[in-house]
Amino acid sequence: MSVFPVSLSICATLISTVAVIGFPAEVYYHGTMLWLIVIGISIGFIVTAHVYYPIYYDLHITSIFEYLELRFNKTVRIMAVITYSFQILVFISVQLYASSITLSQVSGIPFWGTVILNGLVCMLYTSLGGMKAVLWADSLQLCLILCGSLALIIQGSVNLGGLGRVFEIAAEHDRIQFDEFDPNPTTRHSVWGLTIGMGFFHISLFSSSQHSVQRYLTLGTKIRGQGALYLNTILTTILVSIVILVGIVMFATYASCDPIKLGQVEKVDQMPAYLVVDLFGHLRGMSGLFIVTVIAAAMSTMSSGQNALAAVFLEDITKPIYKAVHYKPIPERFATNITKFFGIFFGLTTMVITFILADTKETILNIAWKLLGILGGPLFGMFTLGILFPRANAWGVAAGLISSLGVLIWINAGVLMFKIRPDNLPTDISGCESITYFNETSVEAFNMTTIGSSNTSHLEPPPETLNANATGTMHDTEPEIFNLYRISYVWYTLIALIVTLVVGLPVSLIAEYTIGGYEVKDKRLIWTLPCMKQT
Repeated sequence: MSVFPVSLSICATLISTVAVIGFPAEVYYHGTMLWLIVIGISIGFIVTAHVYYPIYYDLHITSIFEYLELRFNKTVRIMAVITYSFQILVFISVQLYASSITLSQVSGIPFWGTVILNGLVCMLYTSLGGMKAVLWADSLQLCLILCGSLALIIQGSVNLGGLGRVFEIAAEHDRIQFDEFDPNPTTRHSVWGLTIGMGFFHISLFSSSQHSVQRYLTLGTKIRGQGALYLNTILTTILVSIVILVGIVMFATYASCDPIKLGQVEKVDQMPAYLVVDLFGHLRGMSGLFIVTVIAAAMSTMSSGQNALAAVFLEDITKPIYKAVHYKPIPERFATNITKFFGIFFGLTTMVITFILADTKETILNIAWKLLGILGGPLFGMFTLGILFPRANAWGVAAGLISSLGVLIWINAGVLMFKIRPDNLPTDISGCESITYFNETSVEAFNMTTIGSSNTSHLEPPPETLNANATGTMHDTEPEIFNLYRISYVWYTLIALIVTLVVGLPVSLIAEYTIGGYEVKDKRLIWTLPCMKQT
């Protein structure tokens, strides 16, 4: 494969349904601070290109978990595989949930039907086509995401009098924000959290996730792999900016008449679909373009995740078991067939988890990023401990993994127990009497398919909504909550890394002292500065 389609594939996976739906929803309630995440993403690509990727490339490995066995032992490798499997299964289920609920609302197809339809399509081409199918499909899907998002920005801006007017409206309602410098880690999104915290998050995402790394490893040389990572700093900055602009246009469109307060939309994650129906419902095919955009974004991440899981289970579980039983390497045809079986199995498992997620109250963005932090952060700590610290051993890395998982699960148990939710910026319904929807028939059709909604006119908000404060959200008296439970999810990966190092290094030294010396024999397993490498 060449650099460009691989770069597009990486970018398409990053700009997934979480971004296409979650980013505009984030801007709608919390403003444009999220835009600064492009700095954190760029840090992630650059550090991965020069620290982690060269290690994997020089070792000529297919699965990144092979590294953990070479560096430590098979037990550590299996622990990492299990953790990664849970992470990816639930994450791609979030993608399937987001795309399915959007398709259901816009098309009128029952939710269960859209889950099965989306799941089967992705499962089919992933299991039959392998990594090349995933890479080329991702490239096509990225083009669809770009076209759909640009259509929303252009049409929404035209309706409001131009992009300049869109920014004026957003600024008048405090949605244009880039100046949150509060270093308090409980601040949901700050300059420090989105650059430093999300920098570590994206290093983790690009360096210790099989579905990311396997793309770079399809390229022929190390320079090409690093080039693909650098190219993605540009591509993702452009794509993230476009998706953020969709959120600004969406807020400006409903700045004086919030459909959520009116009862027309149940969740903010449904707002992009509502906007599409409002803007394009009268134009044949345009709503379909948005559906394709959302599904394409989900398919990109789902296909790469399922393909990565199949590859991991082949390399890390099936091949060792087959060799232990038959005393010979696994035949190529059998390996191909078992990989396809794993693709189908994980596809079906994803659909089951998606039905479980149907009752979730969290936003798509919160679910996805919390999950990646909770499970991906400790994995990142394992690889970092092995690559950067020569005296780390299997005892230390295992203790670090268990400890960091325990800390993050404990923090999120507190979040769930106390039902901690972020405070939203105020929205307004004062202009609803004078507003004219661009396509009232299609909006009514949307209302009929919204989960939990009744046949309520969009100009007749429910009485309980009108009695609420029109510029804010009513809060009950909250009990005193331990501040650690309030910490922003942008810091989860860094917390996991710190806990892994703080626990893993002392345990490694104790194990070395009590059990015996430990030496890394293959110097390719440890990262050193390029200027210090022996020629």
